Amino acid sequence: MSKRKLIEIKKIKKENFVLANQSINAKNHPEINFKYLWKCNVGCFKSLSKYNYKYKEEKVFDQLQQFLYEVDQCSNLDEVITQYTSSKGSKVDPSNTYLRRLKATFEGAYPEEKELLKSGIIHIHLKRNGKNKFVMFGIHYESVFFVLAFDPNHSFNKRA
Repeated sequence: MSKRKLIEIKKIKKENFVLANQSINAKNHPEINFKYLWKCNVGCFKSLSKYNYKYKEEKVFDQLQQFLYEVDQCSNLDEVITQYTSSKGSKVDPSNTYLRRLKATFEGAYPEEKELLKSGIIHIHLKRNGKNKFVMFGIHYESVFFVLAFDPNHSFNKRA
């Protein structure tokens, strides 16, 4: 057992919280949330790790970290969706097999929260203007994009 003292972690009080960029409104500031990723288990961190092991040269975790940093520079979620969507748009055909599986998995894992699916599952790229094949599927609610799955090879349209 370590003899080092544990540092007490306190919850940040709102009056002590200050954003580094004062022009960003904390209420509308975009957030990327992974809370639904685990139980959806379609394209989770485990599958992303396996992909990264197989295709190390793509550096998918570096791409993800860069994306999260860039999102933090945006002022709201609409800006993120607009900037990280290809010219074809962010909506995916609801009859897509991958999307149907993802939706069914979400509804089974989170039946009390399936109302979130009303706005539809969208996909956004990790590079601006859809310039990269790595996409994330998710749902958006207010200023939060809830990630449901990763697709680093942009293969959701190629699956049977």
